[in-house]
Amino acid sequence: MKRYLVAVAAGSLTLSVLGPAGMAQASTSTAGTAKAVHATSSHHRNSLNKEDRTWFAEAAAGDLFEIQLGRVAEHRAVYRVTYLYAARLVRDHTKAYAQKRAIARTLGLKLPTSPTADMIKEMREVEKHKGTAFDVSYLRTEISDHVKDIRDTKKEISSGHSCLIRAQARRELPVLRTHLALGRAALRVVEYYNHHH
Repeated sequence: MKRYLVAVAAGSLTLSVLGPAGMAQASTSTAGTAKAVHATSSHHRNSLNKEDRTWFAEAAAGDLFEIQLGRVAEHRAVYRVTYLYAARLVRDHTKAYAQKRAIARTLGLKLPTSPTADMIKEMREVEKHKGTAFDVSYLRTEISDHVKDIRDTKKEISSGHSCLIRAQARRELPVLRTHLALGRAALRVVEYYNHHH
């Protein structure tokens, strides 16, 4: 019954989570990214600075964190709005990681293949919760993480040297902002129904 009530109450939010328009505007296809990457000369490898390397590695590890935790949420979410939000993040961050893989090949960078130790610890903390408490913990974690991700991505855009990596940061910034807004809206729905039912 909770799932049905939330689906009705959060109709507009559900459509927003499911709608592809936001992501379509905020990113390019993996194939398009790869094509642009291969057309870029190798001098970009030497133009990387510390900000580029730090953001690229942490953002890629963050993609894997979002994918792994999102899949857990898809199986354990009590509320449909949480499930839909998790599915959106899995889809968007899978695409972002694939785009970074193409860039890494061109720049000769090693792409992380797992979340960082701190990210894994954060994931385990969320997984300790059950029922509605899991939904709340998951959504609060995502909100906090996306606030930090947006801050770090804006820093890369303003301080990075690599044209390729800065361009990727610009592509991802609107997506991250959408995730933050959707996460906050989903948490409001979950907390409302948790307190009133």
